Amino acid sequence: MKAFPGIASYFKKMSDEALKNGYVLINEVTNRKSYVDFYPEYKRIKTIISEDGFWDTYRKEKDLNSSKFINELKPVVRDYFKYQGMIQRRSYNFPVQGSGADITKLATCYMFDYIIENNLFNTVKIVNVVHDEILLECPEDISESISLKLQEFMIKSGSKFFKRVPLNAFPEIADYWIH
Repeated sequence: MKAFPGIASYFKKMSDEALKNGYVLINEVTNRKSYVDFYPEYKRIKTIISEDGFWDTYRKEKDLNSSKFINELKPVVRDYFKYQGMIQRRSYNFPVQGSGADITKLATCYMFDYIIENNLFNTVKIVNVVHDEILLECPEDISESISLKLQEFMIKSGSKFFKRVPLNAFPEIADYWIH
């Protein structure tokens, strides 16, 4: 948090929005969202614990270690904080992972268009896309130029999503998958 002073406020904003809306906004470029499937249950429980006197009753019954505390109140509070934590973790992780996926998909589209436009179909092959990697096969004599083209498309795709911090890509040429 010290290295990136704005990250704490960003996490809080993303968390607050997800808890309020029931979805995580992946990014503002595509406006893609990931809906929280258990959000109705979270809201139901939040309504219960927000009722007047709930926390006074909870503390009183907890001090008594009553069956009401053990069988009713404790499970409700446990589930509330479990669901809240799950939503918050998603709100931190999904934008990063989802935007990375969007960048990779866009770069793959750029690469495919380049292959078609340059009559390289069946010469340059997109053999796999794994997380943030695009694996290509091509003849060795054009491998350097193809790797530079892919790097260009990855950087171009990243610039559509991240305006302030440029993203870079590092192509690797090998006879096998390096990762």
